[in-house]
Amino acid sequence: MEILFDQEDFLVIDNGTGYIKAGFSGQDLPRIVIPTVVGSFLPPIDPAMVNTAGVEDEMSRRQWSFGNAAIANKDTHEIVQPINRGVIVDRDNMHQMWQHIFDELNLDFKSCNVLLTDSPFSTKQSRMETTQFMFETLGVKSLAIMNTAALSMYSSGRTSGLVAEVGEG
Repeated sequence: MEILFDQEDFLVIDNGTGYIKAGFSGQDLPRIVIPTVVGSFLPPIDPAMVNTAGVEDEMSRRQWSFGNAAIANKDTHEIVQPINRGVIVDRDNMHQMWQHIFDELNLDFKSCNVLLTDSPFSTKQSRMETTQFMFETLGVKSLAIMNTAALSMYSSGRTSGLVAEVGEG
């Protein structure tokens, strides 16, 4: 069942070092709160999966797990924390995490307005790569990338002030 939400609503994804949270604008609580951990496992090559050119796509063979499931699979999966001190350090695994969030919420990328939180320490290049992924790979309807401190202030109804953030990183 696909979740329906107002076309003007945003899917808000708060990218944190310890936890990633996702939900819809205007709602009090996120729908998803999971550790920002990605697990992947590359099973042995199955000759039946080799394409006609004889080259196998490693990404299509890889098995993924996220959050607590990834932690539970730590004995068999390679575990990665794609965010360090608020900054995306492993873009490929972060892309997998974002796709997982869309899948968990049963959302069609193309109908989504997305608001992503971003660390003040993130680079312009990182924001550009995130934007490119969201539009070109996922095909989201619209995207806003906002500083976490500014969003904290706006959520309290203020437009100016001092915000002290203490995150896991």
